[in-house]
Amino acid sequence: MSFNFLILFLYFFIIITSVVGYGLILDKFIGKKNISQNFGYLGFLGLFSLTLYSYVSHLLFVHSQIHNFFIIIIGVIFFILNFKKKYQKKKNLIILLSTFILLFSGLLITKNHDDFSYYHFPYTYYLTQHNLSFGIGQFGHGFRTQSSVFYLNSLFYLPFAKYYLFNIYYILVIGFANIVLINRAIADLPKSLNKVSKINYIKYLSLISFVFINIFFYRISEHGTDRSAQILIIVLIIELLNLNYQKKFELINLSNIYLISALIISIKAFFILYAVFVIPIIYLITTYKYDIIDSLKLILLNKFSFLFLLILFFTLFTNFTNTGCLIYPISFTCISNVSWGIPIEQVHLMNNWYELWSKAGAGPNFRVENPNDYINGFSWVGHWIEEYFFNKISDFLLGLFVLLLIIVSI
Repeated sequence: MSFNFLILFLYFFIIITSVVGYGLILDKFIGKKNISQNFGYLGFLGLFSLTLYSYVSHLLFVHSQIHNFFIIIIGVIFFILNFKKKYQKKKNLIILLSTFILLFSGLLITKNHDDFSYYHFPYTYYLTQHNLSFGIGQFGHGFRTQSSVFYLNSLFYLPFAKYYLFNIYYILVIGFANIVLINRAIADLPKSLNKVSKINYIKYLSLISFVFINIFFYRISEHGTDRSAQILIIVLIIELLNLNYQKKFELINLSNIYLISALIISIKAFFILYAVFVIPIIYLITTYKYDIIDSLKLILLNKFSFLFLLILFFTLFTNFTNTGCLIYPISFTCISNVSWGIPIEQVHLMNNWYELWSKAGAGPNFRVENPNDYINGFSWVGHWIEEYFFNKISDFLLGLFVLLLIIVSI
């Protein structure tokens, strides 16, 4: 038991070092050295780099233990070679180490997500045994819902540790998000509160978000493919508000938005709906005296937009190779004449099932009569309020209200 604990402990911090190392390399590539002042964003850059690599490498290689070990060690070497004095801020190192020392217990004391044995583990383990195969969605429903979570976790299939690190992605996301929010909350604070001349709502929102995440999202066992995306969405909204708060436009803010958006979309393809945020981004950039054409150039013609499009491409491509659909189970994104594709009838059935489930018409132990009639119109609203709102959302809102009341009082 002590040997296994030591192996996990060492690998845990080796992986964190490796991820930050890949972040340092990408930070150099995009030429936005300000990111390196926030170790949370260096971590997200590292997750982005490894996510992109995992998609590309799966085309050719099995994510075996030996392959993964060398990839992780290369990241550690990147960290050692690029962690120069200008990155060595005592505050950043303390925040990084203390955050992940506290989170390490998450690997030891929490159970797996309910869907882990259903499809999280089988899909991740498949990536460690096989390279690209077309039509794996035929194996079962779980192989039709790919996520970058599985691809990145497959890189942590390492000697001795084996598959016991397949949950580390969730800890990395919550850890780096915490560091981003902490840095946002404490950045440029005056030594005396008497010197505060202007209320910076970004700091307050970052502080509230930090507390919220660690109270409401602390159970790693609840971190499926949705919870990590929700944490990243909180960070994304803060970045959008910060773009509005800044007195001058800086490309680093736009790079942060691209980075977080890419990670979100890669977790689940239907999160591409958040592309709607490009509208307020264009509006905000125009407020800095840029016209529409110049705003579009700033948004589209930069290094990170290219990297974002790469992640988007591989996310859609992987969906397509698995199911024949770019976004499963949205039927109009499916190409019906590919030999490995999911039959369109099954796509429609699964789409209806998702809608039925989201409208409280079905669950693990029940299903309403006449489901097709139930999901049409607004006949589902009353049952949804009874089953979901007064059991889940109302409790959540009450807890959020108490949290805000305490923070505002302090």
